[in-house]
Amino acid sequence: MCESTVVFDTNGKRETVMEDVIRILIEDDDIELIGILGERKSLRGRISDIDMSKHEIMIKGE
Repeated sequence: MCESTVVFDTNGKRETVMEDVIRILIEDDDIELIGILGERKSLRGRISDIDMSKHEIMIKGE
């Protein structure tokens, strides 16, 4: 499977915000994460790194 973990970085502090993410919707600075079971989480920031080998997506916050 191709699920990813989303990590939120605020001023160098990293926090895992959601695991098993299968879809990401982006509109300006609003990012909506959708998990494998349909759960959703919204946050503000920008995607700064996608590491496919680690299945990790880094989002920078303010």
